This record gives sequence, C-alpha cells and structure tokens, in this order.
Amino acid sequence: MRHTGAFFPVAFTAALLFTTFPVAAQQSIKIGVITTLSGPGAVLGEELRNGAQLAVDVLGQKVGGRPAELVIVDDQMKPEVGREAAVELVRKHHVDFVTGMVWSNVVLAAVPYLIQQKVITLGTVGGPSELAGKMCSPYLFVFSNQTNQGGEAMGKYLQDSGVTDVALMAPNYVAGRDVLNGFKRYFKGNVSSETYTKLGQPDYQAEISQVRASGAKAIAAFYPGSMGIQFIQQYDQSGLRGKIPFYGIFVSDVLTLKAQKEAALGNYDVGYWNYDLPNERSVRFVKAYRDKFNKIPSLYAAATYDAVVALSEAVKAVNGDVANKDGIVRSLEGWTGSVRDHFSFNSNHFPIQDYLLLQVVKDSNGEFVTRTSGVAFKNHRDSYFNECEMHK
Repeated sequence: MRHTGAFFPVAFTAALLFTTFPVAAQQSIKIGVITTLSGPGAVLGEELRNGAQLAVDVLGQKVGGRPAELVIVDDQMKPEVGREAAVELVRKHHVDFVTGMVWSNVVLAAVPYLIQQKVITLGTVGGPSELAGKMCSPYLFVFSNQTNQGGEAMGKYLQDSGVTDVALMAPNYVAGRDVLNGFKRYFKGNVSSETYTKLGQPDYQAEISQVRASGAKAIAAFYPGSMGIQFIQQYDQSGLRGKIPFYGIFVSDVLTLKAQKEAALGNYDVGYWNYDLPNERSVRFVKAYRDKFNKIPSLYAAATYDAVVALSEAVKAVNGDVANKDGIVRSLEGWTGSVRDHFSFNSNHFPIQDYLLLQVVKDSNGEFVTRTSGVAFKNHRDSYFNECEMHK
C-alpha cells in the first residue's frame, strides 16, 4: 500500500510530536527519523522526512526485504528535545535504527545516547567534528558530510581563484564554527572579519554594514534554511550584490531559492549533490521525488534517501537479522550506491566525496535553481579521521 503522506499522530509528550508511517502491522523494522518539522528549520526537516518516505516507497514498503515502519519525531531545532526524542524512540518505540537530524547541536545532544544504546544511527545533515574524530563510533554513519567540509571546499575554491581578502559570517553554534574553521584551513588569504551571529537571527543589517566598511573583496557565509533567506534578501537590499561578491556555504538551494529569487542570482555555493547530476541513480531519484512531491529534491532529501537505501542493502546482507549489528556495520562500511557521482565511507564512517561548485541561475521554466558548474574539491575526506581510533 503506497503512502499518501498523511500524518497519524500516535503519542504526545510535553515537547514532542511523534508520527508513524506503518507499512505492516507485525514484524516491521522500525526506523526512527529525528528531524525538524516546526519553526524556521522545518523547511530543511521536511526534506529529511520526504527522503525517508520516498526510499521506503521505492523499496516496495520494505527495508532489507522486511516490512518497514518510519517513526517520525520533531526535534523543534532544540538539542534537549532532540535528546528526549532519541530516548523515547529507543525506550518507547523500540526502534531498530535511527536516521535524520538537521542541526549539529541536536546531533551532539542525541547521538551519544544512541551510541551508548548501540543503536545504528544514520546521520543525514549535521556532522560535527567531534563525532568524526575522538567520539567516532562503529554505530554511527554520516551520509551528508563532516560539517567543516563545505567550508573547506569553498575556502579551497577561493584560494585557487586568487581571491585575497574575505569577510566570514556564520551563526554562532557548533556547525557555524566548524564551517568557518574549515574555510580557514584551506584559504590562505586575509580574513578581514569573522562574525558570528545568533542562531536563527532574522536581521543582519548591522553585520552587513560592517562588511561594507571592512574593505573585504568578497564575503563567504554559512546560513542554512530561513537564515539564508533573510541574509540574502538583506544583502541584496543593501546594494552590495554586484559590488562585493557573495559565496555561500549551504545558503542557496532549491528550498531557499523559492524566497531568495533574484537576490541570489549569480551567487556561488557548494554542495555534495545537486539535482542536475547525470548519473543513473540520481536521475531516477530526482524523477521519483518529483513524481511524489511535485518539486525538485534538495541534497538533504538525497542524503536521507541514500541512508535508507544503504540500510536496506545492509539488512538484506544479514538476511533481515537486525540483531546482527556487526554484519550490518560491515555492509554499510562498504556501501557505494549513492545518488552522488563518487561516494565511499572513510574509516570514521564519514563520506569521501566530491564537493560541487554551484551557481544560482534561472532555468528555462523561470525557476531559480543551482546549476553544477564544476568540482570545488574532488574525493575530499574530512580533517578529523586520524583522531578516530575505531580502525586503528
């Protein structure tokens, strides 16, 4: 029976809304999906939910040949709610696996508990440096990227392009600091200013005025979701677009461009996947996503889709025995079936992959999209895997 996308609430706590998508009444594999479905982060969180739903649809409502059930939980973009979600998924819903998690601060709150419980966890957005290094675990696989890597890719691109002076901006939380630290690892020019703003801040006029006065030749910034919408609109309104080039790090994508529109036109960004990749797996995924949701998928949906597909193959490899965690981990470690052009797992269970240079353009249908214009960093691995003791 095909999902309709309707929500069926089954349990409430003071802070959490749980939703299940049953595929079979008994003997189902349960996959918990921690994502953001309320507040300004919902635009990203809905893509994780969609990617997981689509994967189960494509797999015939099964994972590894067994009926599957998704248990969806809203973390509200709050670390304490994310950890409570992880606890309830394990203790109350008895999930076999967990996937999702947009925000790195939520990841750091929830994942240590899941690792302690030996629940195999498939991260699909947040990838904080701590979990790539000393806190790595055989029970954690991150299908998106290590958070520094987007900054590293843009830093390398601007260094290779001869840009000499850059102003940096990001929200003041773990991912923002990771991204800018990654940028500085590969950019060797002058950083004229480094500004951290409040997470979820709606007004950036004061900070943009400081960039204008700094003498920077370019600005590089990390502002995902609604923060990116506000920043790009205000950057355009300030009159700086066309005067000080803007280089985004997960700022403009098919989600945010619906509101950014002309304000982002011509800007560059980076990503580990884009909807225009011509490989066969990607083409099939984009078509299936458009057929189901009537829109272009984001890389957040792509990573979550990858995670569920990889999990299905791993469960199949152990003949559906979800208790065989060692066998599932071994299968996931060798998985390369991504919708991305190049993908494999490093020894710390974080991806080795290309980082694409994307440019905002207007397509033949009048939609604002990101077009792949090159590879900013090829077969890039994160900078923390040597700190991981897992396979030493």
